[in-house]
Amino acid sequence: MNTTILVNGAEHHLDMDPQTPLLWVLREQLGLTGTKYSCGIGECGACTVLIDGQAQHACTLPVSRVSGKEVVTIEGFQGPLADTLRRAWLAEDVAQCGYCQPGQILSAASLLLHRPDADDHHINTAMAPVLCRCGTYQAIRRAIHIAKEEYCHVTAPICQQSPSLPADKLCGRDGLSVEHRPASPAKPQQTG
Repeated sequence: MNTTILVNGAEHHLDMDPQTPLLWVLREQLGLTGTKYSCGIGECGACTVLIDGQAQHACTLPVSRVSGKEVVTIEGFQGPLADTLRRAWLAEDVAQCGYCQPGQILSAASLLLHRPDADDHHINTAMAPVLCRCGTYQAIRRAIHIAKEEYCHVTAPICQQSPSLPADKLCGRDGLSVEHRPASPAKPQQTG
């Protein structure tokens, strides 16, 4: 059966069983291997992608259910929020083995898009579906707090207008792209 899906801003026309899990379409048909296979039953979150800005497990999601929706994988996740999360991840040295990190980052993105004022409870709830076998949960939480402060500072006018941003804000194809985002105020310089 012919299926058309939008992944990372590109339309793909596929001839396949509509019940094929999105994970296998991404990895085998489109070559997007940043979305990881681990459990295959929607329990670990290594396969997390964004569907219209919501974090979802691709291993249990039939490709037919994403027709007409925007799918964003770690490879296509771009723009100010992506840059901010990556900087925070590096600052906190979050990644150990790295296998769960695409799912962790995209889950954090979904959280901050829909809950820019997230506290520890919101973070724990949003991140719980993605297991980290290396146990870097504390570093992940710290990184999300760092990203939250930076991202909402940079996008304050937009966060105030709408705490929930549409999916097209995720791929840098909008007014929030790096070239057009509001400038950050200069940081005070330390003396002495």
